[in-house]
Amino acid sequence: MGGDNGKRYNPDWLVRLAKKCLPYLKSHPRYDEEALDFLPDALANCTSCIPESHCYIHFVKDENPNQEGSLWRYITSVELYDEKLGIILVDLLLDITSDNPYEEPPIVGGIEYFDLLDILNPFQARRHLQGRIRERVY
Repeated sequence: MGGDNGKRYNPDWLVRLAKKCLPYLKSHPRYDEEALDFLPDALANCTSCIPESHCYIHFVKDENPNQEGSLWRYITSVELYDEKLGIILVDLLLDITSDNPYEEPPIVGGIEYFDLLDILNPFQARRHLQGRIRERVY
């Protein structure tokens, strides 16, 4: 995994959170039934990090993200929800260095503590996610 020269990181809490959120994520029309089954294992591989700010932690290092010559390409973000931390955005990347980048599961590029951006207060964040869940279930 990337993140050379990073700090040691224990992803166990993220793995548990992903497993807890998978039923909701799988009900979203954006994903098929098995589309995110890789997520807990991908998060378990995030054992070193490069903190960018109080809101974002990188798990891969790249000097030119999403540009020509980059080793990684951003695909999408997945929303996880934690009772205490609120919305956690997990950035998924395509590993260009892989032999079959379009056939292998994405890797986790980083996480963003969305609620720490002060965009939404905790009540709004919970309401936002509940609304997203209702969208996925109905």
